[in-house]
Amino acid sequence: MLTPSDGPLGQLERRASADAVSASIGVDSRSRFDLSRFRAEQLAPLAQFRPYIMVANMLAVLVVAWVSVEHVSGPWLYLWGAAQFALTGTVFSYWLQNRNFTSINRYVIGFIEATTLAFAVMWAFPSLQLLPELPEEARRIVIAISFIASVTGAFAITRLPFASIAFATIVSGAIFVSQIRGDEIDLVLCSIAVIIPLLMSLMSLTLHRTLTRRAAVSYQMNRQAEFLALLLKDFEICSSDLLWETDAQGKLIYFSDRLPTLVRTSSLLLGRTLQEAAGASPADQGWSDFAGLSANRQTIDALCLEVRRPEATDWWMITAHPLWGHLQEFLGYRGVIRDISLERRAQVDLIKAKEDAERASQAKSQFLAITSHELKTPLNAIVGFSEMLLAQRDGPLGSPAYAEYASTILQSSTHLRNIIGDILDVTRIERGALNLVEQEMDAAEILEISYKMCREQAKAANITLTINLDATAEIRGDITRVRQVLINLITNAIKFSRPESEVSLAIERSPENELVFVIADRGIGIAADDIERVFEPFVQADASASRRHGGIGLGLAIARKIARLHDGDVVLESVAGEGTTAFFILPAQRVRWPEPVQPRRAAAF
Repeated sequence: MLTPSDGPLGQLERRASADAVSASIGVDSRSRFDLSRFRAEQLAPLAQFRPYIMVANMLAVLVVAWVSVEHVSGPWLYLWGAAQFALTGTVFSYWLQNRNFTSINRYVIGFIEATTLAFAVMWAFPSLQLLPELPEEARRIVIAISFIASVTGAFAITRLPFASIAFATIVSGAIFVSQIRGDEIDLVLCSIAVIIPLLMSLMSLTLHRTLTRRAAVSYQMNRQAEFLALLLKDFEICSSDLLWETDAQGKLIYFSDRLPTLVRTSSLLLGRTLQEAAGASPADQGWSDFAGLSANRQTIDALCLEVRRPEATDWWMITAHPLWGHLQEFLGYRGVIRDISLERRAQVDLIKAKEDAERASQAKSQFLAITSHELKTPLNAIVGFSEMLLAQRDGPLGSPAYAEYASTILQSSTHLRNIIGDILDVTRIERGALNLVEQEMDAAEILEISYKMCREQAKAANITLTINLDATAEIRGDITRVRQVLINLITNAIKFSRPESEVSLAIERSPENELVFVIADRGIGIAADDIERVFEPFVQADASASRRHGGIGLGLAIARKIARLHDGDVVLESVAGEGTTAFFILPAQRVRWPEPVQPRRAAAF
């Protein structure tokens, strides 16, 4: 039996297959052509017809044995029949184990070649050994069956051309030899014995050449498809763009692997629309335009889509083209998605930073204008009355006029010092350099002190200042800074109150056990749009050039910042033209409310 790897048929056939494929695709024999896969596709049809061929072979054996058994002496006919049955059983058993030829290798091909040669030798036996002993009629039957076996067997294995040629040559050659050895030479039979191998060789080689060319074309197309698929996959991996495709109903039929990550879901996306996959609402920006363009089968060019999510808002830029069939029927859309969320957020941040810079520049300009005015007023008083003191025009230095001058200088200096102090406080707070010196204090006591410090200012403005100290508690904080907040709020209320109106001070307890200082006035009030603005440094609700009220707009800003350093806050409630109520809130953890007094029980006598 020939070895599968080194047999001449196997070597010649493998070399011919590789050379044919290489010649077809224009590369040398070292091209990475999958020969085993080509063999599997080539030999797979053998698995379908092998059982029928084996049955036909055994029928032919039985016919030859039936017409020869009465005329042949010796055990050769029985040995031949037994060998045929044994070889057929071996082939059929091997077919049951490898019926699909899914793994073709050199051993499988070698086995097929070896069994082919064995069958060829078996069918050469009747022509060489039995024909001389058979009568004319039986001889014709055996020759006919031998020719049929030669053609059928060679045709069955035409996908292995050299095995097919060898089978036809051996069987037909045996008939040719038997005719030459006989007393009378039948030229017709000899011609047929020569023609059959030639025709089978031509047919086998032609078929093999056709199959190899077809395999080469299929191989080349598969390689191009795989190459394009790899390029597409690399593009999807390396690019920030995602590919997608929909059917005529707008349902997704293809998308890049990263689309589930982009839409932040692991659920099935195939069969859903792009909007459903994104989880976007029709009210989100861009989706109505997307629906309109899709309905009209128009090209979608760089359309921005908003995808709102609980944690953030994403933005997509989508480009797509409609797909049309051969009959101009609409097939769907194919396009790309680019996640521009980072660019969009950077753009929004840039716009916000620009607006903040513009506000800061405006606040700086306003600060310089207000500060120069506020500083100039006390400085003019200080300089003017100092010059009058130096001139001594109003009599001796101890006269009452000079006492009034000194008082004005002192008030102006104090006002100037307070302005500078406020500016320094804001600077320290912004730098985080303001440290609290905390200690226990009584809320009513600190409010009363602030009340007394502002009483003269209220009297000078013809404002009634009232205080309610019914509720009180021990609080923990920086006494100086808490008093500063209260004074800022009280003076602010006095400054923006109408003459002969009232400013009331009180302490309240919130449902959350917070302590709330309440400062209420019936002044000009604040518009709803300006309530939060007045807490910004150097901002006042009335910032016109003809401001009727002094100050540089730092009081409320400082008050809120100090309150928040105490984990509290300053909140305003106001109606324009009706007044404002300021709430200075200290959290419950900084407050110790007094225990309620338990009533005494009457003693039992």
